[in-house]
Amino acid sequence: AGKLKNTDGTNVDDEERYNQIGARFFAAGVRGNWKYWLGSETQKGNGYRLNTEYLSIRNTAGLSYNKGRHHINVLGGTINNQFGASYFYAAPRDTFAQEEVNTQFLQGKYQFEVGKKGELELQLSSRWNYDHFVFREYNPKYYQNFHSSRVDMQRLQYSHELIQDGRLGLGIDLRQESLTSTNLGDPNSDFQRSRNFSGAFVNYTQLLFDRLTINGGLYALASNSMKNKVYPGFEMNYQLWKGWNIYGNYGLGQRLPTFTDLYYRDPVNQSNPNLRSEFSESYEMG
Repeated sequence: AGKLKNTDGTNVDDEERYNQIGARFFAAGVRGNWKYWLGSETQKGNGYRLNTEYLSIRNTAGLSYNKGRHHINVLGGTINNQFGASYFYAAPRDTFAQEEVNTQFLQGKYQFEVGKKGELELQLSSRWNYDHFVFREYNPKYYQNFHSSRVDMQRLQYSHELIQDGRLGLGIDLRQESLTSTNLGDPNSDFQRSRNFSGAFVNYTQLLFDRLTINGGLYALASNSMKNKVYPGFEMNYQLWKGWNIYGNYGLGQRLPTFTDLYYRDPVNQSNPNLRSEFSESYEMG
């Protein structure tokens, strides 16, 4: 606890104090081959200075199944945050800003053992996010932003032991991104934007002499908004003796520009819709 303060550090009221209250709940159980759990958490406070009050509500639930060759895991949840955004983005002009962020996510994984040497795995996930920002709570029409986004991902991969201590992996990735935003969206397309990515990968891992592990692979990425590219990677690890190893690796990577990098603009930030991916070449020994 402590005195509630204005943004300039002066006390709002000698008798007013800031505080937080919260509650948590969690339950789990087992029924046959199924396991399940769910949890909830809430926190509320009036903030330590003017316009920093907040309310946070988080809920999660999970389910898993294991029997024979079949393995299933599912996880989902929601997150709701409402808060006074004083000094968050444009201090000191945003003293009376307010924001609400709602997020929902769902992900699942299914694994199937193929014979004694193979494993097939399917992963699916989705994430939805809603954000409403008001620059001046007492006058929303002055400036506010509505932002809604969704990301869907799918992965199918298969791994197989070809020879003793040698394993080959193959797979494909798909990713879809979409948003509707009064700030980042395209005004000529109902403030909407979208882009898709697809990838394919192959890797191989081999253990030699019970001491040397070699791992190498390729990842190819294709997109409707970026140039296609292939990324190689290679790693070696040698066990000198118990607890001590010497290793080295090499790889190419990239960072894709986000919608914010491409389209966000305000009086002190300038985006660039023509940005290309950042590429990196890395190597390491240890």
